[in-house]
Amino acid sequence: MQAYMEKVLKYTRRRGTILVLLALLVVCLLGFTALAVDLGMIATAQAQLKTVTDAAALAGARQLASDRRVSSVPIYPDIEIAAAINKAISTGNANSVLAQAAALTSTNIVVGYINTSPANPSVPIDQNPSNNNYNSVQVTASITVPAFFASIFRSTGSTVTVSSTATVGLYAIGYTTSILPITMDTTAYGLMIGTLAGGGDKYSFTAANYNPPASNGVSLGADKSLESVAYPVVAGLEGNWGTINFGVSNNSTAILGSQIRNGMTSAQMNAAGFSAGTDLPLETGSTTYKFSANPGISAGIKDDLTSIIGKPVAIPIYYNSGGKGNNAWYEIKFFAPARIVAVNMTGNDKYVIVQPASISDLSFTPDTTHLNPWSEGGVVFVLLTR
Repeated sequence: MQAYMEKVLKYTRRRGTILVLLALLVVCLLGFTALAVDLGMIATAQAQLKTVTDAAALAGARQLASDRRVSSVPIYPDIEIAAAINKAISTGNANSVLAQAAALTSTNIVVGYINTSPANPSVPIDQNPSNNNYNSVQVTASITVPAFFASIFRSTGSTVTVSSTATVGLYAIGYTTSILPITMDTTAYGLMIGTLAGGGDKYSFTAANYNPPASNGVSLGADKSLESVAYPVVAGLEGNWGTINFGVSNNSTAILGSQIRNGMTSAQMNAAGFSAGTDLPLETGSTTYKFSANPGISAGIKDDLTSIIGKPVAIPIYYNSGGKGNNAWYEIKFFAPARIVAVNMTGNDKYVIVQPASISDLSFTPDTTHLNPWSEGGVVFVLLTR
């Protein structure tokens, strides 16, 4: 009997020990579950908040690259800064975090300058840059993630803060088929970008009014972006008017018209030495391309030229020319971003007038190794830098 009672007591003690261990194990499991769930919520909030700040910063930086800044003189970009802040707010707040509105305000946004060459993340964004060279938008946002299971351990939640910075620039043209078969000499180009005195300023371009074919965005009036004459050429071959044979043996009116309206074909690009993926030459490079040229030009291309007023194109800039008649040639050094603002093909006063352009057209790829000054125009390129 005594032996039996000892066995019962031993079994009871074991049961008590197991119950204590089980209770401790349940508490640990609940703790790990709470930790996993709450950490998952924090990670989700961080990812969603990063989407908010990335989208807001990219949209705001893109807003800084307005055509108003493609100018030969410094422009105080107060309009662009205000527009960038508003665009960042509206874009960021179009997203939500943990089913809550992002609720960005102007206090979340800083507009300034970042030197991307070389990039140094430790240098804060410059909110008062020289020459008003604003190029970046920084968006910082926070959210408090409430504790769910962890609240049983008296946790009040965690604050998550995320920051994103986007930078915009105008870059040289890397590749495009929207090439005008009318060349400018370096003097005319210098007048257009303001490196030479004497360029005119009689035309304005407003992107908001660019809606072809009903409206081309161009109107009379100065916009501080200089114009120059692309045709006839300022110097070069008399009677040639700067028309080049781009990827063809000679230019008929029909070929010229098609190239002006529709750009170059793939076959013409290949024949000219620019296959897809091959960057166009830069002003800073040493390579030149020699194009034959046909003398004279027909007024038949007037409608073609008029049809692309306001549209960004790549204009070939030449450094050298020679030959006569069908043996004429131009040596092209690089391709400049520009748009036609005026055309006249009647009487003796024939002209095609152009000005620099900022280009957002997806048919243009930027050469991100060559950042252009704002006065030269270029392909808009925005990227997250921080």
